[in-house]
Amino acid sequence: MISENIKRLRENAGLSQAALARKLGVTRASVNAWEMELSAPTAQYLIALAQIFHTTTDDILGLEPQEQIVLRDMNEQEKRLVYDLVSYIAARKDADRQAMKPEKADQDESES
Repeated sequence: MISENIKRLRENAGLSQAALARKLGVTRASVNAWEMELSAPTAQYLIALAQIFHTTTDDILGLEPQEQIVLRDMNEQEKRLVYDLVSYIAARKDADRQAMKPEKADQDESES
């Protein structure tokens, strides 16, 4: 997956393997090995690739995108409210999941 993502991003950027290698300070053979799944880039190069391609390391690694909340322009009180709300929602979801477990077990027993 990483190999396919590196190749896709490189091709979308219109870069050859040699051009990408020059930007990273590695050999073309290294870039080729990453794209052929013969090796994988180190964390240092994953970060550099993300910067070159204006993406995230998660995108390169093929991880599911996660929602982000930008807190940069919030004061401490606003940030605290956001944290509290997120914690409250997470706790409610956990409680709902726990409440569903015994009900499912009861259904399974009654079907036997």
